[in-house]
Amino acid sequence: MPFDPFGDFATRGYLRNTAGETDPGRVRRLEHGAFSDNVAAALDSLRAVPQLRYEHVLQTNRVLFGDLYPWAGQDRAALAPSLAIGKAGRYDLFAHPGDVRRAVEYGLDMAGQAAPAAAALGSAPAPHPPSGPAAPDPASRASCRPARSPEPRARRRR
Repeated sequence: MPFDPFGDFATRGYLRNTAGETDPGRVRRLEHGAFSDNVAAALDSLRAVPQLRYEHVLQTNRVLFGDLYPWAGQDRAALAPSLAIGKAGRYDLFAHPGDVRRAVEYGLDMAGQAAPAAAALGSAPAPHPPSGPAAPDPASRASCRPARSPEPRARRRR
């Protein structure tokens, strides 16, 4: 069973991609193409940002993948607030929809803002599973379930 958080894989394709594609290999190629076609524009827009913020991360996602996924660049708390993403039965690997913004902002804080915005982006925690269809190994497949309200977490300072 493919990763299908929207519940409409058969009618709208993997993650509602604009091509309606269901074949994992084709979806990977479409994702690679979207990224390759748009990475220069994404980096150019990040170079102009004096201090990277959550909104810039969303915009970068929209620039990179908006041609393929209509929802790219939307906040998961608004897009799918009741959908927790997990992998191999663990639901603590990816941020809860209500915590995505805080997780990204924490990663940006850890990056220290002294680094250029494009470099800081790589320090952000994973707000969602890596793109692309789930790996063939059933133990490594991404899955989803209704989200529970997260327990408040204390912020650790270094």
